Amino acid sequence: TILLFTPLILLVSIASAILEDSGLAPRLAIGLHTILSRFGLSGHATLPIILGFGCNVPSILSTRTLVNSYERLRLLITLSFIPCQARLIVFLATASALGSPYGLILVILSYAIALTIFIIINWVLFRISILKGEVYIPDILLEIPPVHKPLAKVVWWNAWSNTKHFLIKAGFIIFTVSVINWFILNYSPSLNLIDNPGASIGASIARYLSPILKPIGIHGDNSWIPALALITGFIAKEIYLVTLLTSTGSTDLSSAFQTIGLGLPEIYALTVIVTLYTPCLATVAIIYNESRSIKLTLATTALTILVAYLTGLITYVILRIII
Repeated sequence: TILLFTPLILLVSIASAILEDSGLAPRLAIGLHTILSRFGLSGHATLPIILGFGCNVPSILSTRTLVNSYERLRLLITLSFIPCQARLIVFLATASALGSPYGLILVILSYAIALTIFIIINWVLFRISILKGEVYIPDILLEIPPVHKPLAKVVWWNAWSNTKHFLIKAGFIIFTVSVINWFILNYSPSLNLIDNPGASIGASIARYLSPILKPIGIHGDNSWIPALALITGFIAKEIYLVTLLTSTGSTDLSSAFQTIGLGLPEIYALTVIVTLYTPCLATVAIIYNESRSIKLTLATTALTILVAYLTGLITYVILRIII
């Protein structure tokens, strides 16, 4: 899992370093300040938001550059809602299974919902901070350097510094939880090594939790499979897709959906949940390392899960009325 994240984090960190060293980042920040200030953010939030579309880990790391602690705290809580590349893979795979036009609508809807949730929660947290007396008017003061060709040495040093920080600080947490995840997916409740995921400890846990998905239309003998996919998706969103395929014995996602018994409203609702709940274990680990607060980390994780479930439920209800 650590090796899975490292190349993406390195690439996004390189992109971040290029923007900063070339002088483009300050110009983007000033250009978007007016828009972001309406939602309680300053132009300083521009770079973390842009990086979030690549990977949430370097996005959260980049909040160190923010001068206001309240703004940084809000971004630590809400940047997880920005759809990263891993979630884009889920969107595209699901869209391919649905075909046109429902697939295209799903991708657009997923991004629209995620960005709307990000904006709303930031605005709500901003208003709460004002009511608590933490008066903060979004402002920006930046030196505008001349645009120039970024230096390769500087770009590499900054990118590798962020990547190394991730490997050292978050690596142990990711490794530990990944071992636990491997154990519950490869051992039965009687602690026998198995090949069938359906007989694993993880599947037993998923069967226990599967009634939670009943309000969004997911029920029946195979309802534990989406529940298990959501559990494993907590490690990395790509694993969500792998779990759906391996647990159903399917070679494509369309067949997997048919085996589980999912219709269009259920698929849309499930994808919305995947869009909004905790991006990955690496993001959780880096939120803790940046905040040094277990309480904040758990609260942020719980918030993404709650918002994801409620938004998925609303999506399902609306689609059931329309379709």
